[in-house]
Parts: sequence; structure tokens; C-alpha cells
Amino acid sequence: MNDLPKTTEERIDRLEKLYEKIYHDYELLSILIPRLTDILGKYWEASGKHRENTIAQIRGIQSFTGLVDKDIQQHFKNHSTDTLKKKESYASRKSTYTIK
Repeated sequence: MNDLPKTTEERIDRLEKLYEKIYHDYELLSILIPRLTDILGKYWEASGKHRENTIAQIRGIQSFTGLVDKDIQQHFKNHSTDTLKKKESYASRKSTYTIK
């Protein structure tokens, strides 16, 4: 039930193993953390530029689609008034005809 070492020698051995593990982890971290910060520094800068370019492209697309939307609305507006004029002229011509 209790996994702790009983004797002093067992406790010392256990502490030595823990110390070796901690020291080994510290050595790895002291090597890997500077590498990680260098890599992050390089890629964050590149990703920031990529993000800015992407946002600029999206804004360009949004302005283009806004212009296209205005053109489509203008087209439908012109088309509906043309159709209305055609219907009115057809109705006026129809009323002039007499059925014999």
C-alpha cells in the first residue's frame, strides 16, 4: 500500500534518481527553449505578414462583391422598369383592339 522506501539508503537512491531526472529535464529545456523561441520568432513574423495579406485580399474581394451586388441591383431595377413599361404599352395596345 505504501510505496515509499523504508530505509535511509532506499530513500537516498530514490532522491538520486529523481535528481538525475530533474537535471536531465533541465538540460533538455535549456537547449530546446532557445530553439523554440527562435522558431516562434521567425514564424510569428511570417504568419503576421501572411495574415495582413489575407485580410487585404478579403477586403478587396468584399469591395468587388459589393460593386457586383450594386450592378446586379441596378440591372434588376432597370429590368423591372423595362418590363413594367412593356406591360403598360401592351395593355394600352390591347384596349385599342376591338373584338368583332
